[in-house]
Amino acid sequence: EERESYLKICQFHDSLDVLVMDEGVLKTIGTARYYAKKLGEVITSELRSKFIFMLDDNILSWSGVTLKNDPCPLFDKDPNHKYAQQTDISLLNLLTHMKSEDYKNISQFSIVGFSLSKRNIKGRVCAYSRQHVFAAVFLNLQKLEGLEYRKCAWAMEDIDFNWKSNALSFNDDNNGVIVKCLRYVASKKKINQGGVVPVNIPEDMIPMLKNC
Repeated sequence: EERESYLKICQFHDSLDVLVMDEGVLKTIGTARYYAKKLGEVITSELRSKFIFMLDDNILSWSGVTLKNDPCPLFDKDPNHKYAQQTDISLLNLLTHMKSEDYKNISQFSIVGFSLSKRNIKGRVCAYSRQHVFAAVFLNLQKLEGLEYRKCAWAMEDIDFNWKSNALSFNDDNNGVIVKCLRYVASKKKINQGGVVPVNIPEDMIPMLKNC
């Protein structure tokens, strides 16, 4: 029901590309991610750096973290040895930092993600970790060529994609590297209905889901 609202907004912004999936495709989050990546490949086909930013639409705000004894503070706080500090920032702030010098700072990574929790944030010391990332990610399409999201996935499509990306590093240490940037935290809106739980599944789709 939100499609019309999205399209009305897009009509006033010529720089926006809109993809509307056919009625016949699977209505799953896996399908949505699959076509979002495909659209990104088309948009970036003539660019030297082929990064896309994929973001869940229930992310409300962003915070920047100044770590304990932060050697490279990015925000408006002076580092100290007692606790990490947070600053309200815009999405533009994050995107500008990541895109600086044509994505130079993240060009070696396949997927770049961000923290989704402020739990224990005052004790945060490390700027990066190698963990699963989801909800808001940069995809380096040059390093992910040939990898696709699983269309039939009702949930955990991002975890599956992370595992496939990580598997690339088995043959080449320079590929498949996933990093979570802990200086940035996304806050999500809590939604009490919908989500990734399949409901009213058509009978003809049940065998496919069992074999997915």
